[in-house]
Amino acid sequence: MNFKEIFKETLEDFFIIFTVAIVINAINNSINGMELISTHFIFGILLVSALTSLAGVVFYSKNELDHKKYFSRLLLHYVLVMAIVLAAATYFQWLVWSSPVAVISFMALVTVIYVVVHVLVFLQTKKLADKLNRKLNERYKK
Repeated sequence: MNFKEIFKETLEDFFIIFTVAIVINAINNSINGMELISTHFIFGILLVSALTSLAGVVFYSKNELDHKKYFSRLLLHYVLVMAIVLAAATYFQWLVWSSPVAVISFMALVTVIYVVVHVLVFLQTKKLADKLNRKLNERYKK
């Protein structure tokens, strides 16, 4: 992958992460009867989205990753994302560390966002792969 492709993919990831984070937090706030999302919070989510999308660099390799290497990098990526988000939560005071329930709930929310983002990226990649395979089949059937 060249720099342009990496940049494009990182930017796409950023927008997916940001959108999913805002939507899930809005739903969470509505369910828990919390206030609307503030501008301060949105800028925090922007920063966290940028940092976590940059963390996707752990997936890049000159050679194709086998399943074992991919899943080990996925685990590393999850830990890295969780560390970034927890550090940001501490900095922006989104989390009350003295409450184990709040910490576990926050980490569960981050995990839900992580899973939703990966499902969306997987579906987007699968759609592209299916389109390319269809075009290749059409081309070589002639």
